[in-house]
Amino acid sequence: MKEHNNTVKSHKKLYKSGKTWMVATLLTVGLAGGAAVTGTTNAHADEVTPAQATGTIQAGQQAGQQATDPELANAQSDAQKQQSTIDSANAQLKDQQNQLSEAQGQQSSAQQELDQAKQAQQAATQNDPAVKDAQAAVDQAQQQVNNQQQVVNDAQTVVNNDAQNVQQNILI
Repeated sequence: MKEHNNTVKSHKKLYKSGKTWMVATLLTVGLAGGAAVTGTTNAHADEVTPAQATGTIQAGQQAGQQATDPELANAQSDAQKQQSTIDSANAQLKDQQNQLSEAQGQQSSAQQELDQAKQAQQAATQNDPAVKDAQAAVDQAQQQVNNQQQVVNDAQTVVNNDAQNVQQNILI
């Protein structure tokens, strides 16, 4: 008689959740050798009653099932552990999403407060007579600087023209 070789194959797949990698294992149970499905066995018996045949088949099936039960239990245990890891990762992801949402809300509130403070500062300085006087003095000083710069630019133009005339007179 041929023996039944049961095999358990596992395929692993990586998933990335945020900064962490998750591993999912898919398990398949297969029968190797082909004897379990298509094998032929020659048996020589005087006579077999249907009740004896059924009992023999059931006993054979139970024996085959007992051989795979530990492997199946291990596979199920591994799958449950992996599902637990996935559930834990999903819970962590949900917590992180909630924290992100809360941080975004706080950032938005802080931005609104900053905008309001800037508007209040602008309104306060706009209506202050001392600030207006100081701004007028700055504007007047800037105008004087601009006027003096124009005088310097005009003088520079005269000097450059005189230098060209002198240069031309030397060459002649």
